[in-house]
Amino acid sequence: MLTLTLTPTVTSAGALSAPVAEMPSRAPTTDVPFARVLTDLVHETQGRQEAVAQELGRIVSGEATGVHDLVVSMAQADLAFRMVLEIRDRLIASYHEIMRMQV
Repeated sequence: MLTLTLTPTVTSAGALSAPVAEMPSRAPTTDVPFARVLTDLVHETQGRQEAVAQELGRIVSGEATGVHDLVVSMAQADLAFRMVLEIRDRLIASYHEIMRMQV
């Protein structure tokens, strides 16, 4: 959870100014390549879609009756897929923007 702390600052004349938000210090993290993040996201999305297909197969065969779980799984898979598409669209738009730059 990210928490901001507000700290009043003192001006050179000694007067207090409005509080300023300070970002909390974060522990060092390991850097993960962007390609790895995208690959993991695509694999996770594919896994969600496969889980929906399996759940749908169980409902069709009569093994499961929980339609609610299927609907939730479908919504999660749809959201993950839309996020992958949005990232792809933004990457393509960024590429086109870079290609339009004059050097």
